[in-house]
Amino acid sequence: MHSPSRWLLRPAVLSCLVLVSLVLVCLLGTLHAQPSLDKVPNTPDVRPERSDVQTVIGLARAANVAPEFAADVLITLVESGLIPDHRTQRNLLEEAFAIAGKAQEKIALKRGGGDSPVTGALHGAFRNGIDQASLRSRAVHAMLRIDAGVAHDLFQRIDLPIQATSGCDQQTVPDLTLYYVTMWEVARSIPDHTQLEAFFATHMPRFASAAQITPLARVFMQIPGIERMPAVIDAFSSRLPDLIDDTRVFSSYFDESIEAIGQLVSSAAPSTRERLIQQSRTWVIRGVNHGTCAEPLKYSVAFDGVGRKLIPFVEPADLFNQEVAWRSRASDARVIDQSGFAKPDRSAPAAASNSSQYIEHFQTHLLLSRDDEGALDPARWRTEVERYITHLSEWGWPDARIVSRIISYRDIDDTNANDPLPEGAVVGQAILPTAAFQAAGDGPTQEPNSSAGVNPTATGTAARNNAADFYLEKSDLLTHVLFIERHAPAQRTSGPVKINWSGAPKPEGPRLEIPGRDRVMTALVDLFNGEAARKVYEERRLLWFSPVRDLLGSYERSGNTFAIADLYAASHHPVLSLYGNLAKLMAAR
Repeated sequence: MHSPSRWLLRPAVLSCLVLVSLVLVCLLGTLHAQPSLDKVPNTPDVRPERSDVQTVIGLARAANVAPEFAADVLITLVESGLIPDHRTQRNLLEEAFAIAGKAQEKIALKRGGGDSPVTGALHGAFRNGIDQASLRSRAVHAMLRIDAGVAHDLFQRIDLPIQATSGCDQQTVPDLTLYYVTMWEVARSIPDHTQLEAFFATHMPRFASAAQITPLARVFMQIPGIERMPAVIDAFSSRLPDLIDDTRVFSSYFDESIEAIGQLVSSAAPSTRERLIQQSRTWVIRGVNHGTCAEPLKYSVAFDGVGRKLIPFVEPADLFNQEVAWRSRASDARVIDQSGFAKPDRSAPAAASNSSQYIEHFQTHLLLSRDDEGALDPARWRTEVERYITHLSEWGWPDARIVSRIISYRDIDDTNANDPLPEGAVVGQAILPTAAFQAAGDGPTQEPNSSAGVNPTATGTAARNNAADFYLEKSDLLTHVLFIERHAPAQRTSGPVKINWSGAPKPEGPRLEIPGRDRVMTALVDLFNGEAARKVYEERRLLWFSPVRDLLGSYERSGNTFAIADLYAASHHPVLSLYGNLAKLMAAR
C-alpha cells in the first residue's frame, strides 16, 4: 500500500514537469523564430523604459514612413544610447538592417565635378548615412558592441550596387566612406590572420570601382601584419585592371587613388609590390585611354583667408610616375609614351541654374549680412529684415524663372571697390550697393542684367518651373535668415574697438535679435509640406529630406533645435513628425 505522502507529492512533481516543458517549448520557439535577414522581421516586443522612446519607435514603424527614414531613426536611437537593453538594441538593429534594404538610394554619392543646387543638397544629405549601404553599415557598426558574430554575418550581406555614370556631365560620384569605416571595425575584431584573409577575400568581388581604391587601401594599411598577407594584396592588385570604365569617377578619384596605391606599395610584402605597381599602371593607362573630364580648379588658401594659390593640375600618368613608378625596380614601370592616349575632355560641366528671384533675394541677404562700418543702423536693419522675411515667405512656386548661372559673390559687380569687405569674405568678392534693396521691393520683378548688379555674362533666361530648384532655393534662403544674426549690427559699447582682417573697425557688443524668427520657421515647415515639396518627395525623397535634416543640425541642445522640433512634431507629415519627436529626444539627453 502506497504511503499517502507519496501521493500528495505527485501533483507537485507533475506541475514542475509541465513548467519545464513549457520553458523548453518557448526556448525552441524563440530559436526557430529568429528573423530572416533577407526580409523584414516581425516587430519585436520592444519595451523601453521611456514612453517617449516608445512613441518614436512607433512612429518609425508607421506604414506611411519611407524605409530609409524608419531605419535611420531606429539606428540613431541605438547609436545615441537611448536604448539601454542589449536585447532590444539587437532587435532594433536587425529590424533596421532589413528595412534599409528597401531604401530608395542604394549607395551614397558626393559632389564630383561641377555643382548645382540639387548636387549640393544631395552631397549634404548623403553625409547623414541614409542610403542602403550606409544604413546597413551603421547598423553593423552599432551591432559590433553587442554581438560581433551577428555583426560579421550582417556585414557580408551588404550589397554595393555601383553603376557606371553617364560621363563628364555627371556631377556626383560614389562615396563609400561609411562602408569602409565599418569594414575596418569588423576587420579589427577578427584576431586570426587566416580568418582575416578569408574575410578580405569574400569582399574582393565587391571591389568594382575606382571610388573604392582609397578607402580599401587605407583599411589594409591599418591592419597590423598586412605584409604577412600577400594573398590579400595580390587579390587587390588583380582587380585593378577590371574596374568599371567610368570617366567621371576616374577623373574625380585618380589623384587620391594613386597616392593611396603608392602608400600601400610601401606597406605590402616585397613579393607583392611589383605586381601591385604593374597592375595599377595598367589601370591608369586604361583610365586615361577611356578619357578624363575637366575638374574644378583647386586652390590652397592662406591661413588668414586673404591669399590663395592655384594648385597646378597633374595628369594621371605623370602623377603615377611621381607617386608609384619610382618604387619599382622594373625598367618599364614608368608611363613614358603618352602620345596614344585619348584626348582629355577639358570642357567645363554645363552651367547650373538659379532663378532670378533667388539672385534678387541673395543680393538682399548680402547687404543684411554686413557687420563692418558699412552695416545698416539697427532700426533700418530691423525694418529691412522684416521686409525680407515677408518677401521670402510670399515667394511661391511656380513663380520661379531660371537663369543659366550659379549665383555667388563673384557673379555680382563690385560697384564700390573701396569699401571694406564683410568679415569672412575673400578678396575679389563683391559688395552690393544699398540700391540692391530695391530688388526685393514691391515693384514688378526684373530679369537680372548688368545694370542691376548681375554679371552680364549670364547666358539668358529660360521659362522653367522646376519644383526641386524652387524648393531648394527657398529653403536655403530661409535657413540662412535664421543665422543672419551672426552678422547683425552690434550694439555699441564703451569697450575696445577691434579691427577685422581687412583693417576695418569691427563693432563689438551684443548682436540684435532677428525680428520675425518664428515667421521664418513657420514658413520653412509650410514649404516642407507644400505642393513643390510633395513633387520633390515623390521623385527623390532624399532631395526633399536634405533641408529638413539640415535644420536639426547635430541635435544640439538649443532653443533653435527645440523650436524646429516642436513645429515638425506638430506636422501632419509623417516624416516631419517622426524627426521632430526624435530631435526632442536627442536634444534633451
